[in-house]
Amino acid sequence: IELTRREGVPVFVYGGSYGTYWANRFGVLHPDAAAGLILDAPVVPGADLHRYDLAFETVGRHVFEEMCAAAPRCREHLGDDPGAFLQRVADALEAGHCGSLGVDFDTWRIVFSIFLMDYNLRNWLPALIYRLDRCSTADQAAIARLFGQLFGGGGGTGVPRMSRVLQTHICLSEFWPEGLADESEIERARAENLFFQDGIGHVYAAQASWPRYEPGPIADEYAPPTVPMLVMAGELDPAAPPADVGYGYRDNLTGPAQHFVEIPYGAHTVLTGAG
Repeated sequence: IELTRREGVPVFVYGGSYGTYWANRFGVLHPDAAAGLILDAPVVPGADLHRYDLAFETVGRHVFEEMCAAAPRCREHLGDDPGAFLQRVADALEAGHCGSLGVDFDTWRIVFSIFLMDYNLRNWLPALIYRLDRCSTADQAAIARLFGQLFGGGGGTGVPRMSRVLQTHICLSEFWPEGLADESEIERARAENLFFQDGIGHVYAAQASWPRYEPGPIADEYAPPTVPMLVMAGELDPAAPPADVGYGYRDNLTGPAQHFVEIPYGAHTVLTGAG
């Protein structure tokens, strides 16, 4: 910030998802360095992430049973009970329906969960289910083209943008219960849920033997009331459900320029995921 600061130009620090944890930490350490902080899909200090993956099913079912059922065009294609339509297609996929696409059922569950993370992709999810049910040659071509655009990569540097080792180290040390977390709920979801991203299975696998570090003394602190902050949480964020990992900001931000806003229909990150 100091190297690029220009007179008369305010500086704002933006953090999304896990980045909100660090944007808040920046405010704790350097409360006067920026004009304000923007936290998008907030993760509170001291959040417990061992139940990550469980909210995807709730949000996914809501998309079909509530949102699609209330949208005339969606209901026109999926019928008066879109939730039942979804379940029927899922059962068919598990039995091998539309297998020529080369996607197994566990991968479909991950794909469906990824669609819930983005506001626009979430809106396309009923159309994807409809095409999978019909599974014509044209449908398969459309799905393949969509997946090529979303997951095909290209244009990258080839340098990994994340480290599974570092993720496990931080998660177990700063976002995990002391001792061992009970895995039974996650195992049941892995076996039964239609929307399951399976984002923390590797953390559970390492929890018994991983050497954890002790978080620093300010790990659980919120930025002081003098720091202007805008915190935005998506109402339907399956990865960072506000009630689980976001409301701490709502309840602890007491400054006159500190605001917590919950966005109706919002997904994971409001600024990068809204259409």
